Amino acid sequence: MVTWTRACAYLRKSVQNALLSPDQSQVTVQGWLQSVRLQKNYVFASLSDGLGPETLQLVFKPSPDAKGLNVNSFVQVSGDLVLTPGRKQPAELKCHKIDIIRPCPADQGYPFPARSRPTWQQARQHVHLRSRLPHVAALLRTRAAVTRALHEHMERRGYVHVHTPAITANDCEGAGDVFTVVAPKQATCEAEEERRPFFGEDVHLTVSGQLHLEAISSGITHVYSLSPAFRAESSRTRRHLAEFHMLEAELAPVQRLPELTDALQELTQDVAATFLDRSGRELELILPDAWREQLASVERLISAPFAQLTHAEAVSVLQRRREPGAPAAPGGELSRQHELALLEHCGQTPVFVTDWPARLKPFYVRTEGDTAAAVDVLVPRIGELAGGSLREDDPARLTARLHGLGLLPRLDWYAQLRRFGGPPTAGYGLGLERLLLLLTGLESVRDVVPFPRWWQHCDT
Repeated sequence: MVTWTRACAYLRKSVQNALLSPDQSQVTVQGWLQSVRLQKNYVFASLSDGLGPETLQLVFKPSPDAKGLNVNSFVQVSGDLVLTPGRKQPAELKCHKIDIIRPCPADQGYPFPARSRPTWQQARQHVHLRSRLPHVAALLRTRAAVTRALHEHMERRGYVHVHTPAITANDCEGAGDVFTVVAPKQATCEAEEERRPFFGEDVHLTVSGQLHLEAISSGITHVYSLSPAFRAESSRTRRHLAEFHMLEAELAPVQRLPELTDALQELTQDVAATFLDRSGRELELILPDAWREQLASVERLISAPFAQLTHAEAVSVLQRRREPGAPAAPGGELSRQHELALLEHCGQTPVFVTDWPARLKPFYVRTEGDTAAAVDVLVPRIGELAGGSLREDDPARLTARLHGLGLLPRLDWYAQLRRFGGPPTAGYGLGLERLLLLLTGLESVRDVVPFPRWWQHCDT
């Protein structure tokens, strides 16, 4: 019997917790109907609240009201939980009351048909509704679990979490691919005085919190952030977004690059191990046809030490393999195609590429002659996952570089960190979305963020 009362004396639980209740427990559960099967004597339905991969089977007597129970309607149900260990589902709820809180009429254009699994690309066309899909919900739960694992890893190692600013006067990377922040009055006023920038100078959405983390590390030796970053790149590739998240860390004192590579390998493998422990069941929903292969891939990531090549050795490998576009001499750029070739050469083991040509790295990287103390981390299928470096700690050399780039006096505060007792530091940035691609086996970063933004696309 379907009733429309909202009052319920039963204990309200999530689907996950309801399934752990003792036999004959009286519970109330809320969620979306994922399936409804009307039979002669009973109606069977499955319910999900999105909080876990589990669904709860509902059983109740047919009634005229039951015909209004459509897939994707949000309902509240109350009844007795009955354990069914010999069946496919561990328990079922024999419903006494059903409250249709918000119907989802089948004839009003809901984009995801019942009993179908839209592809990731199809789900992306209706990004505001896709969290209703089991495989997308599983991905979002996995993203939350991986984010939590990153925080736990850093906290176990004594790092302090810092909120770095989203608005900055600095372009950390020096590439110029920044979004400029303009106040409405600044953009519309005619008088020159009124058109002055809101902050008195042009400012941008941050491309990296690194410089601010370096400032904090002059007073707290180990700091990190996990924050949004923004790049105004007109790119439509599966690996690039205009808004993404990076884990960035700064640690002091550090004098040698192996201290940084050790930290990066430990972070990657530790989070991968936590992913296996917490999100294995989610992977069955995310990759139903290849989840076992993906689990094996993550297990290999955890067990093997990372390979290491200098940039010059990497160029030599590419030349011997006759890779198209390989640098003719040491010192050339490496494309993603080159990165994947190096991974193949190393047996699909993650690779550290170290000792880069100084001209290819930003002003803040410590150099020795023409060589920069920098590292890129390459991982299978993805290419670059993370990058880091020792930071230039000589105030005279840093000031000279900033002067040569026209960045003084704007970044004089950055040089002051070296003049006023700042220790030698090192740091890195790791892309959260690319880490999720590595762990889940998905191909596009647009599928691992709730609301992706890329070139020519920001419509939600």
